[in-house]
Formats: sequence, structure tokens, C-alpha cells
Amino acid sequence: MTRVDVYLNIGRDTVEAGGPLAHLPALVGCVARGPDEEQALIGLRHAVEEYVELQRIDLNPRQIEFEVHKVEKNVFPWDFEPLGAQEIETYFHRMEISRHALLDLVGNLPDQALDWQPDESTWPIRRVLEHVSDAEWWYLSRLKQWPTDPFQRLDAVHRFVVDTLRGWNSQDLRRTFRWGRHREWSARKVLRVLLENEETERQAIERLLAWKIAGREPGPSVPEVKTDTLEGDLEPLASGDRDEWHRRKQASRTQLLALVKGSPEEILDFQPAAGERSTRQLLQQLADD
Repeated sequence: MTRVDVYLNIGRDTVEAGGPLAHLPALVGCVARGPDEEQALIGLRHAVEEYVELQRIDLNPRQIEFEVHKVEKNVFPWDFEPLGAQEIETYFHRMEISRHALLDLVGNLPDQALDWQPDESTWPIRRVLEHVSDAEWWYLSRLKQWPTDPFQRLDAVHRFVVDTLRGWNSQDLRRTFRWGRHREWSARKVLRVLLENEETERQAIERLLAWKIAGREPGPSVPEVKTDTLEGDLEPLASGDRDEWHRRKQASRTQLLALVKGSPEEILDFQPAAGERSTRQLLQQLADD
């Protein structure tokens, strides 16, 4: 028998997302979820058999004995070991095999099957596929390193947004994009939400500074920006509209920086109560949004 390490994630977030998740690092990408710990490990046995057959690995699943380690996070020390050129090609190869298996499973299903839901809480196959593609992009974006200093981060992200949209041609500016099944976006809508978001975060920072510096009780919390599509959001955006947005964004950013630039660390990190974000956190959230 060959003993292999299995990491059983029993963290609260993982369990609430559908149950414990069992990882087998020796077969990278081999995982199984179950309603409880026992079922997750049973599922992993089946996953190993399928994985070995799919990836054509010379390994007898019946000769494997699990050494189970319970963990509460989906982060492992080997995740941060240097990745070699040959290793990455191996990953790509396994990803291609996995993607072909997925498409063989669902590629020829009719729309009725793709949209079928056994109950309201269960995603249909179409939404699962959308989630796979969205997650792939999201995970890749984790490798984009922005500055950690909030002011440098604001500047870097802002320049990236402006440079990206300034590079769009008139056809791009007229397009409507669908994110998920029911959310539509356009360049005009993105620019509106960016301006509204910066304004609400500036108001939140003003409220926080008044609390810390003036010592007075702040007013009501500033509500978050809603990203529902409003009338006019999907109308074509002319280059003049884009320039006007940039002018307004620069004015808003100048006002924000005048409010917080030069503030001591104590002010930037002040949190009046548990659950309240500090000025530094608000600035980082603004850049990330």
C-alpha cells in the first residue's frame, strides 16, 4: 500500500459552501466534496479512480491509503513553491484533458437540459458553466500585483482604467456586454458606476475623519453603489463623453486626495468600531472596485 497525504478542509466557509472538501495533492486538481467528512473521503476515492483513468496515470487506486489531515483553509505550503517551465506545461496538459472531459459531458445538451433546475437553490448547468469561466478569469487576476500603498494603488488602477478605455474604438464604446445571465454592462455604465463609487467612498471617508478629528458623532452610513442598469446606461458612448468622464473623474480624485493626502498613519488606520472600515481600507476598496 502507498500512503498519501489527504487534506480535508473543514473550515466554516468551505462547509457552508456545500460541505467538507478533500484534496489529494499528489494528484494535483483531484478533489471531492461531501455533505460530511466521511462522504467527502468516500467521494475522493471515486475521484481518484476517475482522475487516474482520465489523466492516464500509471497508478492503482486500490493501492492507495489515505493519511488524513484536517485543515481550515484552502491554502497549502506547496502552493508557493517556484513553478518550473515543464511543470506549467504539465498543468496546461491536465487542464486541457479536464476541459475536454467537461465538454464531452455537456457540449451536446439541449437548452432545456442546460437550464433545468431541480429546485430554486440549485444552479442549472448553464450557470455552473458560466461560473467556471468567471472563476478562471478571477483566479488569473490574483496574479496581477498592484501597489500596497493605498495612494499608489489608486493612481496605478486609475491610469490602467483610463488607458484601457481610451484605447477603445467607437465600435467598442457602442457594445453591450453581458456578465452572467441577467447583468448587462456597457462602457457608459462602467464609467457611471466608477464615478458614483468614488463619490460614496469619499463621503464615507469624510464621515470617518469627522469622527476621528472633530470628535463628533457621524451621520448615517453612506449606502453602497448599486450596479443595476439604469436608463441610458446602455446608450453608445461617444469619445467626447469619455473625455468628459475623465475630467469629472480627475476632479473627484483631486478632491479625494486633498482630503486624505498627508494624513498620519493613526488617522488612516482609525476604526471607530468593530465592522467599520478605516480610511486606508476605504482607499484600498476604492482601488479594487
